[in-house]
Amino acid sequence: MEHTLDDAIGELVREHAGLGLALEAYLGNLRTLARAHADRDVLTPTEWLALLRAAFQPAPEVAAMMVVGTDAYRAWDNCVAEQIRDLAEMRAAGALDDEHRYFGINAPRGARWFNFDPSTYLECAAAGTFEDADEPPALTWPTLTAFLEAGRLYE
Repeated sequence: MEHTLDDAIGELVREHAGLGLALEAYLGNLRTLARAHADRDVLTPTEWLALLRAAFQPAPEVAAMMVVGTDAYRAWDNCVAEQIRDLAEMRAAGALDDEHRYFGINAPRGARWFNFDPSTYLECAAAGTFEDADEPPALTWPTLTAFLEAGRLYE
C-alpha cells in the first residue's frame, strides 16, 4: 500500500496529540516558518511535512520584516493571518470555551469554523485536500491555501 501525504499527516498528528498547543499559536509558528519558502511556487511533500512538524515547536524569533514572496504565497499568508485573527477574536469573546464549538461556530468576522486544535485542524485539512485525490496535487501556494480552508471548514 502506498504511503500518502494524508497518511503522513495522520502520523504527524498522532505523534503530537495532546500537547495542548493552541491552534492560533500553531498557525503563527507555521506562518513564521513558511516565510523561508515565500519565493517558491511549489513545495515538496517532504518540505511541507517538515513545516507542519516544526510548527508544533515555537518558531524562532524573527525580526519584523516585509516578506515579498509570490502573489500566491501572499494569498496563503493573508489566509493564515485571517485565521489567526479569527481564533484570537473567538478566544477573546469566549466562543472557544463553548463545549459545542465542534458543531460549528462563526467567527466575529463571519467565517465558519469547525476545528479548533492543531490535531483536528490538520486531520481535516489533509482529508479535505488530499483524501479523494486520484493523484496528490502539486503543493502550490493555492493548494496550501485550500489546505488551510479545509482545516477550518472540513468536518
